[in-house]
Amino acid sequence: MNPDDLKVVLLETRTGHVVWEGPRGRTQGLFLFETEGSEKYSLCFQNRNRAEETGAMQIGFNLRVGSILRNLPEDESGPDSDRVMRVMRTARTLTDEWDLLQDHFDFMRNREGKYEALTLSILSRIQRWSILEMLLVMGIATGQVLYWRKFFETRRYL
Repeated sequence: MNPDDLKVVLLETRTGHVVWEGPRGRTQGLFLFETEGSEKYSLCFQNRNRAEETGAMQIGFNLRVGSILRNLPEDESGPDSDRVMRVMRTARTLTDEWDLLQDHFDFMRNREGKYEALTLSILSRIQRWSILEMLLVMGIATGQVLYWRKFFETRRYL
């Protein structure tokens, strides 16, 4: 599947208003939006091609809901407030990147498990067919030995 065929849209469920629209062609990324109160949202994946033409498509995503980093109130501002905000932004960036790294490792671990199970299944089938083939070859060889022994056997008549 071509990544240009996939588009992600976040809609407000009640009104159908588009809150966020991802560009076509992105295979991964983060987005952030703020909301007031409690609203319901729909996350839609749009495919330019029909499923009958391209086959089944598997899409993975991870949704995290968190709070937004806010500035310190004016009465709490001091000489170190800029440094505190910089440290808080850096900590938030590190946390987001760590979560993204964990997502990638989870995906890789799941994919490795699937392919390991597939490989073991194929190997067991190969082993069974090899044993069957070995028994068949041994049976044919035994039959040939018995046939040739009977063919070359000398017959004595009185």
